[in-house]
Amino acid sequence: MKKIDDTTKQRIIRLLQSNRSMENVANSLGISARTVGRIKKAFLPALSRLSAGRPRILSTRTLRDINRKVLCGECTTGKAVMRHLQQQGIKLCYQTVWNSLHSIGI
Repeated sequence: MKKIDDTTKQRIIRLLQSNRSMENVANSLGISARTVGRIKKAFLPALSRLSAGRPRILSTRTLRDINRKVLCGECTTGKAVMRHLQQQGIKLCYQTVWNSLHSIGI
């Protein structure tokens, strides 16, 4: 097995701390993802994992805004909520609005 020099280790650690994925770091430095994983495990055991999956369309702030609009009576139906979100420039389908209303308990 080939030894990794200290400067490369420091670059790996810096890139991982800047929230880049292990695969991204490995590709940019030309080393294997397994090597990056070993260095991460040895030097950064407390570093949290990157969140997986698709990013949420509606942020928690937007969900709180929807909740407030519904409770105040400004938006009484799901279609009204959808119209309000589209006026803010958020493009989504009615099913997403319905799922979001259901998740916040409305």
